[in-house]
Amino acid sequence: MFGYSLYMQSPEYDLDQTPSYEAINVMQNFINQYPTSEFAKNAGGIVNELELKLEKKEFEAKKFVSYKDRFQPFLIAGFLLLLIEILLFETQTKWVLRMNLFNENKKK
Repeated sequence: MFGYSLYMQSPEYDLDQTPSYEAINVMQNFINQYPTSEFAKNAGGIVNELELKLEKKEFEAKKFVSYKDRFQPFLIAGFLLLLIEILLFETQTKWVLRMNLFNENKKK
């Protein structure tokens, strides 16, 4: 009964899985202690379900880290270009002034 209550407390896969680990331990101990019990099959199914949830959490975490690492070179290149622009093009060029992007040179 304690193992089932821990199973019911098990949150979604993207949250902390401490109750899931505890439920797996309790259910596995129950299965080892009472292998012929009528509840052993249910406990085995619960253990399998909780292990799938833990695997999904681990997979999603690895996928996020992999996704995050893909864009670091582009961020570095972007910051480098921004730094170059700030250092080299401190003053506006004549053609930028002629564009009048924000209607700065309105005639009155």
